[in-house]
Amino acid sequence: MINSAPCLMYALFRVCKLIVFFQLGQKIVKQIKNTPFHALKSRDLQLFRKFFSVMTFIRFAFLFCALSLLGACSLTQKTVSPKPRPKPSTTTPSKPSTTTPSKPYNTAPSKPYNTAPTTPFRQKIVDYGQKFVGTPYKYAGKTPKTGFDCSGFTSYVLDEFGVTASPASAIQAKEGRAVSLDKVLPGDLIFFGESKNKISHVAMVVKRNSSGITCVHSTTSRGVMVENISQSSYWKTKILFARDIISED
Repeated sequence: MINSAPCLMYALFRVCKLIVFFQLGQKIVKQIKNTPFHALKSRDLQLFRKFFSVMTFIRFAFLFCALSLLGACSLTQKTVSPKPRPKPSTTTPSKPSTTTPSKPYNTAPSKPYNTAPTTPFRQKIVDYGQKFVGTPYKYAGKTPKTGFDCSGFTSYVLDEFGVTASPASAIQAKEGRAVSLDKVLPGDLIFFGESKNKISHVAMVVKRNSSGITCVHSTTSRGVMVENISQSSYWKTKILFARDIISED
């Protein structure tokens, strides 16, 4: 933005100059009219000397004022106002999260399994279940004639020995009592899936020993089969938990 002070001073200087010229001119003309001819030159020179002395003084005075204003303006423009210092932040730094990362629901122990004891009753159940190896898979199937799905198979086998179990795996997962995987016994049920609320498969324990847990179950690809789920790359990662439906305690 252009500073208007020097322009204003220059304009005033020009106006004053014209006024002085006009007034001195009138005075000179008036005096010349009243001056005899033989004295005109000397009187005229004196008037002109006065006129130029006044004009020189006025010029220097206004020039000094203009230079002073220009100097003040340049200093004002060069002066930079200090920036306000930022206030220290009062925000409390966030503490690192102490939330323990969620662990997978899989409770399979890393140590080798011990050999599980069994009872004649439990052994009869698993022996009966293994008789159906080779029976094809059937969605919602509950009998050997139609074929079995996973929970239909476990429900059918247990029911033959008077153990009531729902044909739905989600309900079977809530029946009986919880048992840790390193303490499962023949006839116990092991559940698979993404979480305890998303059960996708169930199998019946045949035995537990140092090589892992062996189950009999009905799979979609091969029907009823016996398999070591601890050594299966597919089933091992999907193991969730186990339930004991046989014990009455």
